[in-house]
Amino acid sequence: MALKKDFSFQNTYISTINSETLTQTDTISQSYIVVSGVNATKTLATVTVQFKSSDQASTALTKSYQFTPDVSETAVNIIKQAYRYLKTLDDFEDATDVLETGQIA
Repeated sequence: MALKKDFSFQNTYISTINSETLTQTDTISQSYIVVSGVNATKTLATVTVQFKSSDQASTALTKSYQFTPDVSETAVNIIKQAYRYLKTLDDFEDATDVLETGQIA
């Protein structure tokens, strides 16, 4: 599973001309957003997300988010929980699911 969305982010860098710190907004059109890992305890899960170019050839940005996992016996797997959590955040508003054959969201 993955998500797809135009994603804008702040990119801060140091100017090579005068060493001034500059910030610009970059947008990845139709970025392919994939959970690359989840590290979890009973009380906290940290999900690492990669924002890839639309052709999935390169990773433009990696970010981490935290949520409280469901550890009950009836809980869905932690990766599915991570995607469901991400879709509640403003960063992923209007993101669409990209499902592999046989997958459900």
